Amino acid sequence: MHFVKEKAQSNVLFVSIFVTLIENLARGANILPLPGFSVRVTFFNPSMRSLLYLRTLLLLAFSLLLSEHAMATHIRAGEITARRVDPQSFTYEITLTGYADRDSQVIFGSNGTLDFGDGTSLVINNDGNTQPGDPNYVSREPLTADTWVYQMKVRHTFPSARTYVVSFREFYRNENVLNMDNSVNMPFYIETVIVIDPFIGVNNTPQLRVPPVDKAAVGKVYLHNPGAYDIDGDSLSYRLVICQQDNNVPVANYRFPPNTFPEGDPRNGTSLTGGEPFLTLDEFTGDLVWNTPGTRGEYNVAFVVEEW
Repeated sequence: MHFVKEKAQSNVLFVSIFVTLIENLARGANILPLPGFSVRVTFFNPSMRSLLYLRTLLLLAFSLLLSEHAMATHIRAGEITARRVDPQSFTYEITLTGYADRDSQVIFGSNGTLDFGDGTSLVINNDGNTQPGDPNYVSREPLTADTWVYQMKVRHTFPSARTYVVSFREFYRNENVLNMDNSVNMPFYIETVIVIDPFIGVNNTPQLRVPPVDKAAVGKVYLHNPGAYDIDGDSLSYRLVICQQDNNVPVANYRFPPNTFPEGDPRNGTSLTGGEPFLTLDEFTGDLVWNTPGTRGEYNVAFVVEEW
């Protein structure tokens, strides 16, 4: 649901999630509580308490590996968050977080652009050898045996009070994503929208506590929650959206995972009761449920989290 009260304004944060689905995983369980993911998020504040009113979009990428040694191309997931540094200025600390394959030769941020939405941008040329203090410095730490987590922090001062779409776009989305066409040529895109309003107080983006790397199984219910919370105490709600390759530009021929293949195709799988498979997102809790995956491979999903 999408509620707007008074003059509440919206901002957008774009994130991504990666889930690994393996055919023989957890055969004894129908529901897999899985730790990992990223998201697109949206925020509303009817109390008019924030200068930073965020609507965040996080792209979630599910992967059913064809084998234990399946090799992906590059980017699995990502998100952008923003924190107001000083309530007396329009300066924000913007944090770009990305998740990528450890067995890939491509480095997250090696050819990406961080656009601040005010006519300025930062072209990131991370070669893996930059040091703290370098404008292109992106930290990298192992998250799991097959995933790196990258992070870049930038302070930016916006010129005036208005709405800004802060976005990151880079090539090297994982190839062979099943529920879109030609995924390797679909740029990876995430964003967050910052609304600066002199009549509202200071606000920060919600935080995501669950990393975007999951394991799931064919024929088993996939259940995940991003662990989103708002440090200002605002309420959050959630809804599914179509994956993007640029601002308001969807990827080619996107299908939600249960509809990846033509209607009636057994590769789509079935629900546990034998009916059609389905994907749902609880608008209040953020629980994402896929009942049930039918084919191993990689899938991308995006959703919005709205702040109130």
